[in-house]
Amino acid sequence: MRLLQSLSGIGTATLVAAILVAGFCGCRTASNEEAAWTSPGSTATNGVSEPLRDPLLTGDRIRITFYGPPNPPAPHIETIRRDGYITPPLLGTQVMAAGKTIEELQDELHRLYVPAFYTTLTITVTADERYFFVGGFVATPGMIPYRADMTLSKAIQAAGDVTIWAWKSHVSVNRNGGGTEMYDLDEILKDPRLDPPVYPGDSVHVPRRPI
Repeated sequence: MRLLQSLSGIGTATLVAAILVAGFCGCRTASNEEAAWTSPGSTATNGVSEPLRDPLLTGDRIRITFYGPPNPPAPHIETIRRDGYITPPLLGTQVMAAGKTIEELQDELHRLYVPAFYTTLTITVTADERYFFVGGFVATPGMIPYRADMTLSKAIQAAGDVTIWAWKSHVSVNRNGGGTEMYDLDEILKDPRLDPPVYPGDSVHVPRRPI
């Protein structure tokens, strides 16, 4: 009888320990799943997706979605122009988007639509992930994730720097909102104040120098 009681005690203790271990593992799994979840309008930073909390920029491609009334406006997709403005539907006016966070832009749009156009309306704004492009005679041409305070020299460094065939005095930046600008990379390296910003969606091209 004493032997059976001892074995029973060992079994109970083992069962309790197993339950505690299972609960601990379950908590770790839930945390990992939460860390991997990505909300709409998020950007990737160092391989980890995080909500876009920094201000919107020229060149950001945003989507405005309307909910609530029986016939809400259709989703509106627009790239923030060089002047920082967008033109949402129905308003008949431009709205400054650059420099605002997504939450600030949502709040402003809600004030503009309610109650002037709708008695109730829910508005969500999401932004695409940010990229720019570097092509021509650089080590690794292609699409590159955008980082804050990107400039022309940093963009070229992100593409592995220029090759020996690059024509550094004729580097062009094709702006996402339209227009092309020419720069001399050697002059920029001498005076960083000449280093122009690069925005999401811009395309940098480094041509081949004349033979």
